[in-house]
Amino acid sequence: MPEEPSKAAFGNTRRVGKRSTISVESVHYSVPHEFVERGSGPGFHGDELIVPAMVAGNAIEVAYHLRSTPGRLRISDEHYPGAVRGERTPRATNHGPPR
Repeated sequence: MPEEPSKAAFGNTRRVGKRSTISVESVHYSVPHEFVERGSGPGFHGDELIVPAMVAGNAIEVAYHLRSTPGRLRISDEHYPGAVRGERTPRATNHGPPR
């Protein structure tokens, strides 16, 4: 037997994208940033999405979200440490004079 359980044990595996989200049923749900580019096997338990991941050889639950509808995001601020929602520094897209 392998020392680390297979990700297939989670069922449907999703890859955590570079924006630290997974897509389930056409809805993007946030996942802690440590899991970007890793696989996870999210699943619904009632109206709650549970996102498991492998940590130190153990399967643990790393995110919970209430079910959402297609086109609506479910984002948890704690999944993005150091980033304050809504704050950003505008940057010019060109260096020409304003029109």
